[in-house]
Amino acid sequence: MQLKYIITTAILSISVCANAQFADGDRMSEEDIIYQDKFIEAKGYLLLDRADKSEEILKDLYKEKRNNPAVALELAILYRQLDDPMQEYKYAKVAADNASGNIFILEKYSDICMRLEKYNEAATALKQIVKIEPSSEKYSDKLATALIKHGESDEAINVYNELEKQIGITQDVSRRKFELYDLMGKSKPAIQELEKLVDAYPENLASLHKLAAYHDQLGDKSKAKLVYEKILAIDVNDTKANIALMGSADNIENEGNYLRALAPIIENKEIHLDNKILELIPYVQKIGTPSADPELAPALVELSHRLLAIHPKEAKGHAIQGDIFFLSGNTKDAIKSYNKTLSIKDNVYNVWEQLMYAYQEVGDYNSLRERAEGAIDYFPNKPTAFYFYGLSSRKLNKLDDAISYLDEGVLIAGKNIVIKSNILSELALAYLANRNEEKATNAAEKALELSQSQNPNALEAMGDILTKKGDQKAAKEYYNKAKAQRNTGL
Repeated sequence: MQLKYIITTAILSISVCANAQFADGDRMSEEDIIYQDKFIEAKGYLLLDRADKSEEILKDLYKEKRNNPAVALELAILYRQLDDPMQEYKYAKVAADNASGNIFILEKYSDICMRLEKYNEAATALKQIVKIEPSSEKYSDKLATALIKHGESDEAINVYNELEKQIGITQDVSRRKFELYDLMGKSKPAIQELEKLVDAYPENLASLHKLAAYHDQLGDKSKAKLVYEKILAIDVNDTKANIALMGSADNIENEGNYLRALAPIIENKEIHLDNKILELIPYVQKIGTPSADPELAPALVELSHRLLAIHPKEAKGHAIQGDIFFLSGNTKDAIKSYNKTLSIKDNVYNVWEQLMYAYQEVGDYNSLRERAEGAIDYFPNKPTAFYFYGLSSRKLNKLDDAISYLDEGVLIAGKNIVIKSNILSELALAYLANRNEEKATNAAEKALELSQSQNPNALEAMGDILTKKGDQKAAKEYYNKAKAQRNTGL
């Protein structure tokens, strides 16, 4: 098969390749046909990764007709593949200089200039394109980007203004102008752009939210409030607007009161559960922290009950209530919530894991072992499930089971150093209970090595082993180190 029949795209652009056009009835000369065939052959070699042959042919063609933009552009493409940016740029410039009005070639040249950070030259080429296609958002945006890169932000704004004269106000162009004004530190025209967009599309909530958020960002709460009120006039159930207005109320003095003020939103059946949970999560994460409002946990518990009154069959609602109970120290109720979650949806491992931690905390090792076994069945690649099964089995004096599952857990943990160190620590205790001090010591030493002696569980395990061996002094040192690690939160 001849190469020229492979390259259909080249055939479609023959008139550009030969840099000639023919009137109806005109015929190409034999010289033009040979030139064209060589060009197609060169493109074929390039597609077949024969850059050497393609370069040889294209160089000969270029010597024949140095003003042929298609050949020059093909050389630029060739040198891009050969990772020679200077040659790529050289021939792309020749192509552009000889391709007045050819958008394809001018765009390729501008792309190369942008990549080589020749922003002024890119802008010059793009200006030619925009003059031909004044209503094109694509080319106006490229030109504006080149101007911004060249430090001509005001000129970029003018490009968008001229585009607006052609196509009217659009969300994309207004957004770009807003972002550019904001970047330039010109907040007044930035606000004007958003207001102009809101006037053009008064029902568009996204534009209203952007305007309100920008007023908030600038510290103008009163103007932000007016915009949020406009949003609620369109959609009374808009979550963000409701929350924003709640948060700006004068009578909300602390987080607890703020959360209680969210009750109407939580109880609104029209607002999606996910939106409600996303609003609560940052406050749930604060429970128990030193800076937490004392009213935070009670307010969250109250809201979780309101949430479940509206969404009683949603697993997510029971799960977040479980987290609220657990973090606020009500572990027994947390267990009830996590179990309820799993009765609705049992394919989220995080819930299983939290439930196992809760059972460990209350010392219910029978339930912990049962749930850990269920977690292993559902999630055989989760090492913490093996850890909890081994721990509960040891506590229940089922030592062979404990050792077997913990050994497997070590393998499953792979490169997870933290959980692997904890599993080895528990394995050391299981071996110690099974009167195998040598294997207990080996496991504890590995746990300490992995954690660089930072794991309090491993330190305590080694303390227990040394106590068993009768070395009370050394054991006390390990216990003290473990206590110190726990006090520092490590």
